[in-house]
Amino acid sequence: MSVIINDFSLDGQFKEIETFIESLFDNMIPMLDILESLKIQMLSSYSIYELKVTENTKLYDIIKIKGVPEIVKFKKQLNELFFDEPFWESEPLSDNGSVYECEFSDKTNIHCLAEALERKNSVLSFEHDYFKQGVIIIKKDGADSTINNLYSKESLIENFREVGIIDSLKYLLLKHNLKDSFGLSLGKNYFKDLREETNLKEDDIDVIIEDINKLIDFKSKNLDPGRLSKTIDGKLKEFRTSLSDSREIRIFYFEVDKRIVFLNGFLKKTQETPKNEIDKAKILMNKLK
Repeated sequence: MSVIINDFSLDGQFKEIETFIESLFDNMIPMLDILESLKIQMLSSYSIYELKVTENTKLYDIIKIKGVPEIVKFKKQLNELFFDEPFWESEPLSDNGSVYECEFSDKTNIHCLAEALERKNSVLSFEHDYFKQGVIIIKKDGADSTINNLYSKESLIENFREVGIIDSLKYLLLKHNLKDSFGLSLGKNYFKDLREETNLKEDDIDVIIEDINKLIDFKSKNLDPGRLSKTIDGKLKEFRTSLSDSREIRIFYFEVDKRIVFLNGFLKKTQETPKNEIDKAKILMNKLK
């Protein structure tokens, strides 16, 4: 699996170097962090160093700047992910007699979007007004074709889940920084246990994920999550979601430093929450808080 840098997303659009550095911190570096963690390789063109950040500054000039933490990290990521090799231009698949038309270039073959299309790769875009959508449309031999565009951490995570690069648990961990949840930091995986013990199907998981997203969104905005949450005992709370066939899933959680930490879960079969599940959740909470 690889991702191709979108050369057209750096065309001098930043007015100042400082603005570009801020964009690196907010936008590009979080995406590169995920690519590193998943060991996904970047492919770039030979002209990557020559791309213009500002009207008078090239990417090569940026990576020579010393003493700026964002630049130091960005340079390290570039070296590890794609600057060392390979370059997609060494063996281009878009040099095949087809015509690839896009509004960003007069070239009709051997450009980053044409190459991404032929390799069935996504492109990774720097922050740019032209590239704030999940897909880019180009014409191959007169017919519209689409390329997945990764332009933010959120778009990358959603796309990787959609195409099956990451599973549902990894999606949650990356989207909400839930690395301490589900007992993972203790060598457990209560999300996996819940899925297997209750024989949850992919449609069931989708419902659970959607409601967890809603719960976290409500909490981040200091809004009442309503049916999605119930206080069990003190700081211990219960995430609640309903599946088809009248099945009810419960997952315990608590909040610390404005973060949610999910614990063990179960399929509710009676009106009362089982005491053994509550006791288990309390032990976990005391270990993690």
